Amino acid sequence: MIYDIIGDVHGQADKLENLFDLLGYTMQNGLYYQADHTPIFVGDLIDRGPQQKRVLDIVRPMVTEGIAQTVMGNHEYNAICYHIRKSNSSNGEWLRPHTEANTTQHQVFLKDFPLDTEHTVNTIEWFTTLPLYLDLGNFRVIHACWDQQTIIKARQIGCINENNRLNHEQLELSATKGTEQFFIIERLLKGPELSGVEPFLDKDGIVRHEVRTRWWGDISVDSTYRDLAFWYDSDKVSIPDILVDNHRRLPRYTDNLPAVFFGHYWLNTGVIQVQQSNVACLDYSAGKAGPSWRTDLIQLKR
Repeated sequence: MIYDIIGDVHGQADKLENLFDLLGYTMQNGLYYQADHTPIFVGDLIDRGPQQKRVLDIVRPMVTEGIAQTVMGNHEYNAICYHIRKSNSSNGEWLRPHTEANTTQHQVFLKDFPLDTEHTVNTIEWFTTLPLYLDLGNFRVIHACWDQQTIIKARQIGCINENNRLNHEQLELSATKGTEQFFIIERLLKGPELSGVEPFLDKDGIVRHEVRTRWWGDISVDSTYRDLAFWYDSDKVSIPDILVDNHRRLPRYTDNLPAVFFGHYWLNTGVIQVQQSNVACLDYSAGKAGPSWRTDLIQLKR
């Protein structure tokens, strides 16, 4: 079996179909298919791009029929919380508040999937069935961060069930800051962050109060915020080059573990560069503005 592992799609159906054509997939019974190939998506199928419905019309039937797999991304999780109300709210509050910023981020999805329509409700229910990660023995797939201790904790408290899916009964807790469930989602779907820095601007001009960090390689007592920062390019120089006093809170992925593939960080280089011998980020901005899906793909033979 050949696994085609594909980075964040973000509503780019044209690019996705071009990729399938490039790889030799053909349309059979309305589905993209190639014998002995299984596409695996790293999450974030939605938001940003112009073809939300068409992406899901391509991917969802493939997953349903068992010829493709996908994990949940933070954008699918955010959509779930944006479209579901709190259980005991007297004024109908949503799990993800409908602020201007949250609505703007989600606007292209709302155009194809308006609130409370039958089609939207059905789509959101499908999002809730997506696993948070895949562990296929000799390799793993997760949207942002493989943190074994967090995964173990998630299972211990029942946040994740035996199918690696978010337990629906704990969904509301996962959207509540300060809970263990909230931390689990933040860590696995958004990646580790370190606080304790002065506010700085990221590449989008957004003020950040935490630094997104890597979770592989050398993480030592001599590491600085700038050493551990990941996802930043030219703006990395604005991150303090001072020692991190809480580095032990970071997960670590050693090079004797199975290969792990993730997305989320939309890097800008045109060529895949593995972060470690067994760690690779596959999001090279094709789902945002990058020119090609070729750089968002890794093939595995098994």
